[in-house]
Amino acid sequence: MHRKNENLNLVKKIETMPLEDKIKAVEEIFKKEKYEGVLKLLESKSWYVREKALEILLTNPDFCKKHIDDLIKGKFWYIRLMALKIINALNLQEEYFEVLEKFSKDENIELREEALKGLEKLKKGGEK
Repeated sequence: MHRKNENLNLVKKIETMPLEDKIKAVEEIFKKEKYEGVLKLLESKSWYVREKALEILLTNPDFCKKHIDDLIKGKFWYIRLMALKIINALNLQEEYFEVLEKFSKDENIELREEALKGLEKLKKGGEK
């Protein structure tokens, strides 16, 4: 319990850290909590933290696949964006075709662009 509270405090502190410290903090959380700890960082307001967390998570495709559906339902657009990035990075476009189609029409340009990348990748592969 103490370690969980310690990491929760670190996640909150990350928002106010200088960039170099943010990246180190992400790596520290990964060392302590592995993928579960890093997954929580996809909710960070910091683009750098989210991208570093995504980079780490993508080293474990099976872990990512288990969490895509929850990320797609994320409260904030940038959490849903991370789900789309995982779908595209792991070449899951066919499996998540309907999701990509839905987000290709989203009002958020970041979501639209990532969804369209996935659909284009799928089209180039000759599927759907």
